[in-house]
Amino acid sequence: MVTGDDVATSAAIAKQVGIPGEAILGTDFATMAEAERPERIDHIGVVARVDRVAPEHKVLLAETLKRKATEHHRQLEDELDRGRRSPPGHTSSPNRTSCSGCSGPLI
Repeated sequence: MVTGDDVATSAAIAKQVGIPGEAILGTDFATMAEAERPERIDHIGVVARVDRVAPEHKVLLAETLKRKATEHHRQLEDELDRGRRSPPGHTSSPNRTSCSGCSGPLI
């Protein structure tokens, strides 16, 4: 969840609607080391106070999520190309164009 609300409010709302993960400030995300962002992104459920973050930091968040999704789909395609069964929550077909586990496009 990406929001302009403060961290405490955002974390409470995320908990109520079932969004797991840590709640952090947008500025904290932006100041993470480049190598740390992809490692932490799966454990972050809320990025708060984003309205006070510079536009380039919002782009940084979007690019990190996109890069992580691309890695996910590349790994999935490698598994399928090796003839392995699809990971849990994922299915495949010969004409697949999207990930059935997360609905993202396959690369």
